[in-house]
Amino acid sequence: MLQDFITFIAHFYQTEDPMHDLSHIARVLRKVEEIKGNADLDHDALIWAAYVHGIRKPNLPTVEKWLYDRLPRDRAEKILNIAHESHSKSMPHSPEGIILHDAHLLEGGENFLALKCLLTSAYRGERPGQAVAFTEQNILGKFHCADAVRQKEYERREEILRRMFRELKESL
Repeated sequence: MLQDFITFIAHFYQTEDPMHDLSHIARVLRKVEEIKGNADLDHDALIWAAYVHGIRKPNLPTVEKWLYDRLPRDRAEKILNIAHESHSKSMPHSPEGIILHDAHLLEGGENFLALKCLLTSAYRGERPGQAVAFTEQNILGKFHCADAVRQKEYERREEILRRMFRELKESL
């Protein structure tokens, strides 16, 4: 049934920028596998939630209806809750939400946050100076991993981005 769901939602991701399309979900799921360790998780719900977490709000009711029509209510609610926890600025509470939240923040390699910010801004039609300003106002220091060790890694990635932007601003 998961494959049916992926087929159903694929068109929602086709209009997203290259950093938030289905390749984003694949990167997040790779990070989930890397960081989950031996945690006692509902792995299937976590995978479903990864596919839901990138759906934009205007499309969410359609996705919710699909889930509620095909899955037991408590299962659909669990998946939706995990997905919500993954992108909330507040800290997630469920074990699955914590893993997905942190995997979302840590997707890609150490320079990926910088690449993601710049490419997403370019996709919105912003110039480099606008990209820097947007990132400094809306991204840097605004998100936190739930796990302290993973938070240190996220802070390191933010510092890479800050250093890159300092150099970039000197040449603008």
